[in-house]
Amino acid sequence: MQTVEPSQESAFSLVELSVAVAVFAIAMTVVLSLITMGTEGARDTQAKMSARHIAEHQISLLRLDAAEGKRLPDVAGQEVQPGIKAGRGMDDLKCLLTIRDDDASRPGLKKVTVRVTWGQSRGREREYELESLVAERQRN
Repeated sequence: MQTVEPSQESAFSLVELSVAVAVFAIAMTVVLSLITMGTEGARDTQAKMSARHIAEHQISLLRLDAAEGKRLPDVAGQEVQPGIKAGRGMDDLKCLLTIRDDDASRPGLKKVTVRVTWGQSRGREREYELESLVAERQRN
């Protein structure tokens, strides 16, 4: 009769393989959630930069009007067209303009507020507001 020698080859048991697969699945879940958070953060930053650009553009247009001698009317929360292309994810963008006298002691100086809002349709409303003073050209 022959005797069979035990093999020197090693193998993983089913329990070891199951533990390895579970650890890999948990690690991949963490990695994917980090990627998702990073992508959302980048998208929010891009939207804020677009909103700032839109607000600055509106104020620049008003400064140009004032420099040309056009009178800036007092308005409160008037919706205006952004005038430039909004960023991705800003389909529901609204641009609100408020113009009022800054101070009675300084005639011709208007306080301009531009408020850009977006994200209402996705339930995550965002807002960017920019204020500036615009001097109207004095008429002779």
